[in-house]
Amino acid sequence: MRQVKLVVAGTAMLVGMAVPAFASAPPTLTAGDHVTICHATGSAKHPYVRISPSVAGVVNGHLKHQDHRDVVPPFVYAGNLYSQNWTSDGQAFLAGGCVGTFTPGSGGSGSGGGPL
Repeated sequence: MRQVKLVVAGTAMLVGMAVPAFASAPPTLTAGDHVTICHATGSAKHPYVRISPSVAGVVNGHLKHQDHRDVVPPFVYAGNLYSQNWTSDGQAFLAGGCVGTFTPGSGGSGSGGGPL
């Protein structure tokens, strides 16, 4: 009986930790802020690198280059919501440091730029 209680308590704790990450609103950023992204380099040896460019650099460059392959988490800037390739695979790829290869999915990836 004690083992069952521990499993239930552990599961509840894990679920409790996961919910805030999905339930929170994207951050609202200003011109001086930076966004950590997985940047597609076009290199066969190092196809992605993890970088933190300025918000303006992401909005004006990274969302539009390398065939839209950068992985960009959601954020709000100047009243618009932005993100790109923010699927579960994209989230795991960024969390893993952008190491290896990533193939953007076709569903739910987002491209951002829409007003709130």
